[in-house]
Amino acid sequence: AEAADSPTGRDYAVSAVDSVAEGADYAGTAIRNVISSVALAVGLSWEKAFHASLTVVIESNPEMHKHYVISQGILAVVNCALIMPVWLYHIVPMATKSVHDHANLMALSNEQGGR
Repeated sequence: AEAADSPTGRDYAVSAVDSVAEGADYAGTAIRNVISSVALAVGLSWEKAFHASLTVVIESNPEMHKHYVISQGILAVVNCALIMPVWLYHIVPMATKSVHDHANLMALSNEQGGR
């Protein structure tokens, strides 16, 4: 009767598979968190780069430098007018796709030899 209560090799295998699956869930969450963190860092870097470039443009032009705040506002609007259409055309459609759509695109890419 005591032997029936002891764990078998099958029990150890099931436990190992459960542990691996649980670890995969944690790994997926960790990877998503790292990707989100990198995306935030890239976004902040872009903002800093654009701010620095606008400051250089304004400070290198004496007329713009006299009206610093107005110049910053005008250049910000011009910057948005240049970047917003590209963002709407390229980034937004990819961000609104479902997971199924992304999977189909990856499968199509693999079929066409892209990797």
